[in-house]
Amino acid sequence: MDMLRCQTMKNEKGVTLVELLASIVLVGLFGTIIWTLFFQGFSFNETEVSKQQIQQEATLLLNGIDAVHQKGKPYSITVTPTSVILSDTNSNEILFESTRQGITYELVSITKNDVVPKTESLSIDLLVKSERNTNLTAEVKTTFRKLK
Repeated sequence: MDMLRCQTMKNEKGVTLVELLASIVLVGLFGTIIWTLFFQGFSFNETEVSKQQIQQEATLLLNGIDAVHQKGKPYSITVTPTSVILSDTNSNEILFESTRQGITYELVSITKNDVVPKTESLSIDLLVKSERNTNLTAEVKTTFRKLK
């Protein structure tokens, strides 16, 4: 009888219910951890891309204002929540316009709205913000001078 019992114990060829449940729990646990890390990385990536877009928009804005200022023609600057427009004060022709969906602009301070680059400089403090994430902002604070 003991001999028969030993042979059946050594001849186990299946998975017990406890082993099956333990493996399901472990797979579920590791799957949840991997899933969480994946979505945290995805969220972080989306935030960084938005931050980079805000910084690029601020740089484009600076380059555009500088290009108009260096031409030496008198211009006026208008800032609305959706755009920044530089227009010729004599002909009202738009010299530069910055509008981008998902980005807002806020004018903090400016020396003058109507600028004559040959005789005066332009000091401006402008905030470029993301509409989706209000914590993402880039501050453009600079002075433009015409080189002679």
